Amino acid sequence: MTPIPISIPPDVFRFSDWPISVPKLPGTYAIWRGSTLIYAGEAGSRWKPQKPGSSHLKLRLSHHANANRSDVFTTYVFERFIGRHLPEEDWTLIERGVRHMTDYAKKYIRNELSFSFATTSNHTQALEWENRIRYGELGSKPVINPL
Repeated sequence: MTPIPISIPPDVFRFSDWPISVPKLPGTYAIWRGSTLIYAGEAGSRWKPQKPGSSHLKLRLSHHANANRSDVFTTYVFERFIGRHLPEEDWTLIERGVRHMTDYAKKYIRNELSFSFATTSNHTQALEWENRIRYGELGSKPVINPL
């Protein structure tokens, strides 16, 4: 079996440097907090060479970097790393609709997380690599979505 061509820390990109040049291709990615693997994902389920559309690594990682409300990764980050540490005043702002959990998640993602990725020529390969990462092939299973 060929090794997964995904870098591990320290040879990774910081979300704080977003936007960076990420290809509009299918692929697999790993998200890190320091040297700890916290998440593995893939992109490209509807990708076509002649029309990449919205199914590619660049858009998926952009959603993560910007903590889009529709992005489940944003919710995972808030639940696992942020929520219990917020003071009562912040919870009051959230309850009143003045702030949203994505505000806190974006700040955390940009300040604390990094990522690495590998492009593929097809979505099947991206899924295979994602599963292998989730099973622990990069040295540990991801904190958020292990298999």
